[in-house]
Amino acid sequence: MLSDNLQLEAGIGYVTASFSVPDGETANQNQSLFSLNLGAKYFISAKEGVMPYIGVGFSTTSLPSTTNGNTTTSASLTTILAYFGAQGFLNNAKTVALFIQFGLGYNNGSQKTVIPNMTSERSQTNINFGGSAFGGSIYF
Repeated sequence: MLSDNLQLEAGIGYVTASFSVPDGETANQNQSLFSLNLGAKYFISAKEGVMPYIGVGFSTTSLPSTTNGNTTTSASLTTILAYFGAQGFLNNAKTVALFIQFGLGYNNGSQKTVIPNMTSERSQTNINFGGSAFGGSIYF
């Protein structure tokens, strides 16, 4: 919390993913995937009880890569979010809170395919309800 009304958020994600691929393709059975998340919430009122807020966020995530013969394909996903919601503390010390929010996300998925002597890149974008969530926060 930078002030009673402004909260900055940051996160780093790491997961080891196991998955199967279509016939003819291969992939490492376990791949390490990373994500980075940044965001901010502005609380419209810093009163007791339920506090409404608006927020923005950004995330980027690596996706699994596959190999088919001498062709390698890798991908990533970038998301920009805008949302509004409400948060309420569960204790008097104001260290544990629950929130619910509704938002919109702009996604850009990009894929890179590398074959000998050539590289191909393509991307796809969409808008969805990616900023919608229900969860909790711990403040320390």
